[in-house]
Amino acid sequence: MPLGANNNNNTMTPHTPSFYLTQPVNSPQTLLSSFPTLSALATVNTTAWSLAIASFFLGNFVWTLLEYGFHRFLFHVDRLLPDKPAFLLIHFLTHGVHHYLPMDRLRLVMPPVLFFLLSFPMTRLAYLLFPVHMANGIISGAFAFYVLYDCMHYALHHTKLPTYMKEMKKYHLAHHYKNFDLGFGVTSKIWDYVFGTVLPV
Repeated sequence: MPLGANNNNNTMTPHTPSFYLTQPVNSPQTLLSSFPTLSALATVNTTAWSLAIASFFLGNFVWTLLEYGFHRFLFHVDRLLPDKPAFLLIHFLTHGVHHYLPMDRLRLVMPPVLFFLLSFPMTRLAYLLFPVHMANGIISGAFAFYVLYDCMHYALHHTKLPTYMKEMKKYHLAHHYKNFDLGFGVTSKIWDYVFGTVLPV
């Protein structure tokens, strides 16, 4: 079988593009151990490369929807939670603290435990819906956009920005200070337009 071809048992090998896309995102240690196999990149066929790149971009798209969905339907469910101290504490620790102290530099990035709790079922779902080599590309694309989201979210709160990001900063801060029931997009307003939650600024 040619290197990079899709084998019948859908296993990922060091000769498929998704192997090289997944490793830098999932484990820098694994990336370091894969350097001796980088010469194999030249032997991967064009179809495999095309599929890996398309899967990566699909993962980018998937992340934009997850960003909106998690922000709107998970992090802003406080009105639906029982009025019990345990539920209030969980909500406060996951997202409420960010609204309470939106300019606190230490409370912008998702806590690792929460990241694991949210990413684990999402990655399992990707493996259920797609062959392994595609799932790895999709997961890599989504994780790459998650890292960009974290960087942009931090920048929206704490840095001088180019024009587009200034507009998104104004939009995001309006979500914090004007109406937290609208404006769930952080990196883009696209899903706010699609789902009718655009926040007029």
